[in-house]
Amino acid sequence: MDCVELCAAVLQWHCTANTSAASSLAGPQKTAFHSCRVPPISVADYVARISRYSKCSPECCAIALVYMDRFLVATSTPLTLFNVHRMILIAVMIAAKLRDDIYFSNGYYGSIGGIPREEVNRLEVAFLATLDWKLWVEPLDYWDYLEQSVLKVRCASQGPSMGLSARPQLGQNDPPRQAQRVMQGGISMELDDNGM
Repeated sequence: MDCVELCAAVLQWHCTANTSAASSLAGPQKTAFHSCRVPPISVADYVARISRYSKCSPECCAIALVYMDRFLVATSTPLTLFNVHRMILIAVMIAAKLRDDIYFSNGYYGSIGGIPREEVNRLEVAFLATLDWKLWVEPLDYWDYLEQSVLKVRCASQGPSMGLSARPQLGQNDPPRQAQRVMQGGISMELDDNGM
């Protein structure tokens, strides 16, 4: 699983986990990122589209997850299928501007995501203002997000018996891990014997 697929899987995991929480809220929480209906494209296809046409580095997807988490904490907003598409587009765009040497204009990102340039501009400013323009991601935070992302995807893939909210306790009675480091899309990731 490369970084782009991992990002899409984690976003889908959060949207699925937050579906019941969002429906139990007293009133619908709205941010500038909320759409009036769920877009017809899946989260996985949308993230793949962003990656394919923006040609951003794979690290941008992981950094975008960090940015999105910061935004969601700052706004106390759950990630749902109503806001994930716009949010990932803007987060990847900002990550590419900060991390990559070559990136595209806001108008181009808008064409990738199906959003007018003016709206992309507004969303970018709202996102950055919410983050207080603090975009630096420490290397340890980056690797922690990747590790947590892999754990979430593993838990989700183990089916209903494990549950989406279940999280393995690391370091407690764990057998020694036979792991190898491999390069996957420019990112070194640990894989176990099953290739995950």
